[in-house]
Amino acid sequence: MIIKDIIKDVVSKVSTDLLSQLQTYDSTITGVHFMNGHPLEIINRLVKREQNGMQYDKYPLVCLFHDFPEKSFADGTIEATLHLAICRATDPNLIADERYEKNFKPVLYPIYEKFIDRLIHHKSFLGYAPKQTIKYDRLFWGSDKLVKGQANVFNDYLDAIEITNLTIKLNTLVC
Repeated sequence: MIIKDIIKDVVSKVSTDLLSQLQTYDSTITGVHFMNGHPLEIINRLVKREQNGMQYDKYPLVCLFHDFPEKSFADGTIEATLHLAICRATDPNLIADERYEKNFKPVLYPIYEKFIDRLIHHKSFLGYAPKQTIKYDRLFWGSDKLVKGQANVFNDYLDAIEITNLTIKLNTLVC
């Protein structure tokens, strides 16, 4: 199993765990969705979903951004440093306090917490917890750090939790 498949599996389990709770808060949520690839590829895929009438199958979304380094070791383990984001569509007119009440507390934080828990307990880890996690709350995400020169990272208005430098160690012998 490769890393993107492990993350996809984790997100699928997070979606199963949280769907009814998230739908109680927002009935338009159809699941916690997953995409991986270069940020521009993910943006283009989201645009296609919108064009194909799948606007409710976009968010909340966990993105695994490529490219990421993988170190292989003789004992059958791999160490990878990942860059992810958990995104939710938002209203650009909200102020910070409203963003926390409408997006972060009821949707983004529960997904983040369940994602980390499911990641740690995935069969590939065998007790290896993430060594390091750097988390950013991105209110009205519009940084040019992800896609150089883009004022708004995605075409949609988003609130997000960006996770950088998430270093994980996997046992490839059980993947």
